[in-house]
Amino acid sequence: MSRIGKEPITLPSGVKVEIEGTRVKVSGAKGALERDCRPEIEIEQKEGQIFFKPKGNSKRIRSFWGMTRTLIKNMVLGVNEGFEKKLAVEGVGYPK
Repeated sequence: MSRIGKEPITLPSGVKVEIEGTRVKVSGAKGALERDCRPEIEIEQKEGQIFFKPKGNSKRIRSFWGMTRTLIKNMVLGVNEGFEKKLAVEGVGYPK
């Protein structure tokens, strides 16, 4: 059993999720994202949470289960908070 996949995602306020078959659309303050997910994973939204359920028990399907949950969790974080990466530029010609 996937320890990651069995955890539901709690949706923050201001984030809207639409599930149409295997397509998931997430929209929030920072934009909108959509993704086609694997057909082996059933995705369901109830009471402000997203639940994931595998349609089989093979090792391959269980790995898709955790991966799908992580991808959608990152989509929710991206449209709500955004992502930021700070780069350190070092080398000749760049003052410290």
